[in-house]
Amino acid sequence: MPTSETSDSWERAGRVPTMDGFRAIAIILVVLHHTSYTLGSTALSNFFIFAPHLGVDFSFVVSGFLITLLLLREKQRFGKISLKQFYLRRSLRLLPALAVYLVAIFLLTLITHARIPAIDWATACTFMVCFKTHDVAWVLGHLWTASVEEHFYIVWPLLFYFFQPRRAMLLAVGYLCATPLLRAFLFTSFGNQMDVDFASPTQMSNIAVGCVAAYVAFTHGNRIRSILTPRRADGVMLCSVLGLIASLTMSRISWKYRIWLTDPTLAIFIAALLLLLPTVAKASSLPSPNPSRWWRSLLFRTASISGSNPSRIMKTIGSAGFPRISFSSLQPPLSPIG
Repeated sequence: MPTSETSDSWERAGRVPTMDGFRAIAIILVVLHHTSYTLGSTALSNFFIFAPHLGVDFSFVVSGFLITLLLLREKQRFGKISLKQFYLRRSLRLLPALAVYLVAIFLLTLITHARIPAIDWATACTFMVCFKTHDVAWVLGHLWTASVEEHFYIVWPLLFYFFQPRRAMLLAVGYLCATPLLRAFLFTSFGNQMDVDFASPTQMSNIAVGCVAAYVAFTHGNRIRSILTPRRADGVMLCSVLGLIASLTMSRISWKYRIWLTDPTLAIFIAALLLLLPTVAKASSLPSPNPSRWWRSLLFRTASISGSNPSRIMKTIGSAGFPRISFSSLQPPLSPIG
């Protein structure tokens, strides 16, 4: 496979600098979005009406970036990728937490006598929520992002395996170029059947941006470092931030216009930041946030904002704390296996 890298770098092995920070930003934005109405904060609610998908965009770009980087490393090290091992690792990463969540919801329905139709359970268990986000029970609707991720996990390694990385990237770029037309077609022809703001055929464009960014970093990381002086990098990062603001503004002014272009645009600017921060910043000056510290800070700060209302506090703790508990109890034991 083509590569211009000749020296050891984070692209080849080890953790990606600043990645924990990007993950923390994505998590905080998503949790704040889901707690904004619970907290009764007008400012938070207005912001997330303004930028409802920003946290998910961060998450999708990061996911595409990391998965592609892992596949490229495996391809370089062994000369091929193992589809069996990839699907095993992804299954162990996603399915245990999903199973715990679904069992917990099922038990709550028994306790509260709430009714969730069988078709909704089937939709959730088959990763089809992204096509029926507004038609399934609210507690299952949040699984739309997991559905998009799962569809990506199925398709992307197959493209890598059968077409090789370079051709797979060309397909990803072609898909990104066609995304505005695809969104317009699906919105006008199937708008009553699916919401293109959630469906995987359109939302995977954000993940594809991260995939292309990883390929560029892997094959041209040293060249990027040699070209981008700190001043140039600062300029590009400033343009990326301004681009994010402009894209958010367009989505606020035109609302559904973002189904045409704004989501991929957001992802492109996020990917630029993702590439540049670890590429040109000094490692000694970069914070490496402890995920536990982020979670504790977010949990207690949002709970304190809730005031003395016990219901609000419990909802806030649940929305911020349960994912952390799930991660701590499920992921470490399964990591050596996956």
